[in-house]
Amino acid sequence: SKSDQFGFVFGSTPIYLPVDPNDIANAALRIAKVQLTFPCPEERWQSVPLFPMDTDFTYIPFKTAEEILLEVLIQVIGKIEAEKRSMHSLRIGCACSLLAAGASPSQIQALVRWRSEESMKIYARLSSQDYAAWVTKIAEQKIHTISSRNLPTVDAGAYIARALEEADTLDGNTH
Repeated sequence: SKSDQFGFVFGSTPIYLPVDPNDIANAALRIAKVQLTFPCPEERWQSVPLFPMDTDFTYIPFKTAEEILLEVLIQVIGKIEAEKRSMHSLRIGCACSLLAAGASPSQIQALVRWRSEESMKIYARLSSQDYAAWVTKIAEQKIHTISSRNLPTVDAGAYIARALEEADTLDGNTH
């Protein structure tokens, strides 16, 4: 999952959605049926995401797709586990599967409907080794500006305690 790339929140088990067409947990097939019911005109495929964030479009919005995916997954894996998944992870999984199957970057971009080929290149990965290679490459880069990488780390507990202390001071309370 993009939001938990190092397994800090959900553990070391990758987020996994089955792709077997006979598996009830194959949310991609259900999403595809809905998408085909509310299709985006072909001439707009390059400019409109698969699930738009806004509602100016008549096709299925991202929020609706998220709700459909959640309902499907609740039936299969239960609410707690289902709430750890998202449409974003499904799109990334679809892109990775297409890349592994030999689809070209332009085919993947059109099918998953990212706005740019750069998005596809960022998210679609063939393997954890490829991901590790990119992380290593990023870590080796010289940064000549302030970034989160060269800022001091913050102790979350101390930060929260300090924020509460400041809030009490503003309210006129002291301990």
